[in-house]
Amino acid sequence: MKKSELKKIALKDIVNAVQEDLRGKDLTTSLLNNKRKEIVKASVFSNDEAILCGQIWFTLVFEHVQKKYNEKLNIKWHKKEGDVIKKGQK
Repeated sequence: MKKSELKKIALKDIVNAVQEDLRGKDLTTSLLNNKRKEIVKASVFSNDEAILCGQIWFTLVFEHVQKKYNEKLNIKWHKKEGDVIKKGQK
């Protein structure tokens, strides 16, 4: 499957999921609103050894939310799709 086709599928999934969460008053989604002014920094760590997959979905989720709330976004990847990640690694 081409990367462009995968992005279209991922974006459709993301739009549907975010809309569902916003309607249902999802706890995590409630942390997002256009009145927040704090800078938020987060890291994702692996609980076990794994292979990184789903980078497109992860990135598109945050880009979608960023556009919705007109905010700045910077994602710094330490690994690329398909790389092995060790337990506890970013």
